[in-house]
Amino acid sequence: MSDAPAQQKDLRAYLRPVLRRWWLIVLVVPVVTVGTYLYYDHKPKTYQSSTELYFQPSTLQQLVFGTKSEAQSKIENYALLIQTAAVGERAEANLAKELGKDNVPAGGVAAQGIEQTSFIVITATAADPVAAADLANAYATAFIELQSRQVRREAKRAAQAAEKQLAGIKKTRSTVRRREGIEQQIAELQLVAGQPQSESGIKQVEPAVPIPVALNHDPKGNAIFAFVVALMLAVGGAYGLEYLNRRITRIEDVEEIYELPVLTEIPQVGKPAPAEQSGIAMAKMLHGPFHRLQANLELLARERPIRTILVASAAPGEGKSIVARNLGLAYREAGRNVAVVDADFRKASLGRLLDAEEGLGLSDILAGRASFGQVVQEVRVQSTTNGDNGWNGNGNGVDWRPYQSGAVATKPRDGELAMVPAGEHHGNLSSAFASSEMRDALTAAVNAYGMVIIDSPPLLAVADALPLLSEVDAVILVTRLGVSTRDSARRLLSELERVPDVNVGGVVINGISRRVYRARSYGYYDG
Repeated sequence: MSDAPAQQKDLRAYLRPVLRRWWLIVLVVPVVTVGTYLYYDHKPKTYQSSTELYFQPSTLQQLVFGTKSEAQSKIENYALLIQTAAVGERAEANLAKELGKDNVPAGGVAAQGIEQTSFIVITATAADPVAAADLANAYATAFIELQSRQVRREAKRAAQAAEKQLAGIKKTRSTVRRREGIEQQIAELQLVAGQPQSESGIKQVEPAVPIPVALNHDPKGNAIFAFVVALMLAVGGAYGLEYLNRRITRIEDVEEIYELPVLTEIPQVGKPAPAEQSGIAMAKMLHGPFHRLQANLELLARERPIRTILVASAAPGEGKSIVARNLGLAYREAGRNVAVVDADFRKASLGRLLDAEEGLGLSDILAGRASFGQVVQEVRVQSTTNGDNGWNGNGNGVDWRPYQSGAVATKPRDGELAMVPAGEHHGNLSSAFASSEMRDALTAAVNAYGMVIIDSPPLLAVADALPLLSEVDAVILVTRLGVSTRDSARRLLSELERVPDVNVGGVVINGISRRVYRARSYGYYDG
């Protein structure tokens, strides 16, 4: 029972490159098939017609040309003679007399002797079946006529030679019979030489007839062959593109590669981090996805308390800062107290996304130049929740206590979000994140707000945040479709496996197209 779903999954995995690039098949196969059909359908048609000549020398010919075996040995030579210019000119002249000079068909003629026989096949090719038959018959007739003329010439020369031989023989009793034989031979040769149509020993067995079937003209068959070849090439191209494209482009790919729960799916929006004069806000289309993310994290917190969350990604450009920002807003809208911390010192962007002021930041806490209460800022948000926002024993288990250094952090007012910017840092970031100052800062933030969301630098780009992975309660991995690659995802998982006591809560899939997201939301997506 359990093997069937696995087999179906494997089958889908094999067919996925083809299904994903169906457009390649739809584009290539019909174009190649139709193009092949039209090409061969409009290609000039050629027709063939054949006739056979049979060579059987008579006694007279044996007398003129030699023995029968010697005559049969000339079959191949005859086939070559048929294709000479002399035969062609004779055939063209005969066709001009029969059809008119302007109606002489154009085409090609080939002749071949059949082995171990006395037959010669003449095959003519032309653009019309009747023309092909006329050419074959014309060449057969012309060759027979030329051979007849050749027989008469040879007979005449043989007769003259016999007469000279006879003149050199004296008339005696002993030469009577010899002279009679030569005289009889001369008479026979003169008879052959004097006939207008001498027997050539070559006969046309059957005249060529028009065959109305075009030669090698099968547009339908060629189109079917082209369809099969194009389909194979298109499928091969789909698998080739799949192999060359290392980017993750489908939600199913994320689930297959990471093998982690998908906490939420975030669609593409024009302004994922809107900010107005009245304060920062969350884009309308992102409320559902981020409240789903917040709810899934609350479910994970039932098994293990989650008060510090590190939002990480494999490489830059995957949207981890946007996720950290909007997750903080989702917690704030749910009535939770939350502080958002920018730990990406190299390319800090969370302060800009939250419209925070420039000044002291996390780097100053780590360097001992400031306390947590001195660097935390309160940024105005457009939407607020009713009630006391969970302060002083609202059920979250969080009590307000000032930072242990004595600098008291001010309780955020209704409609505000606590934010710790990155600040400037130029030292050893890995050692800074692994320092006691960092742990004290996280403790202060948790004591003050109950929930802390940290925006980390890309884990594969730099190793700064690796020490933080073991210090936080949960790690959220952000991957963006079309940006993240399979190789970077696998490298990220390999890095996480080497970190002790890391708790990866799941994956956030970012950058889903609106069409795909709308299809997966069953009509509840209002973007």
